[in-house]
Amino acid sequence: DQVSDAWINATVFKELMQSRGWLRVIPLNLADDESAGQSMLADGAIANPGDLIYYEWHGIESNQHVHLAMITGFNGRVALVTQQSGNGLYGVDKKWNWSYISNESLIQKYGPQARAFLLHWQ
Repeated sequence: DQVSDAWINATVFKELMQSRGWLRVIPLNLADDESAGQSMLADGAIANPGDLIYYEWHGIESNQHVHLAMITGFNGRVALVTQQSGNGLYGVDKKWNWSYISNESLIQKYGPQARAFLLHWQ
């Protein structure tokens, strides 16, 4: 599989920010739409606008999926995100986990191996 520039840069960005201690990587539950928007996550971190969500799809690197999304607000306990994918699909203030997928959550679309992580700024 060929790795896209978008994927490499998202991964490098995450690793650089984490190595400098500027953010924490917190696993999210793709089966729970409220996972990214909980007022207090299990480890005590509070999700905030400006935090990022980093995705891994079955371990497959592809520029046809969103790899980073920014939390721009909340609708109750569901995070709203803004994002763009390599194929031009995008969303502004869309509900996380349903952000641009029609009638499917991200785990329904990509299966149980898909992963998402909150990149929480310190």
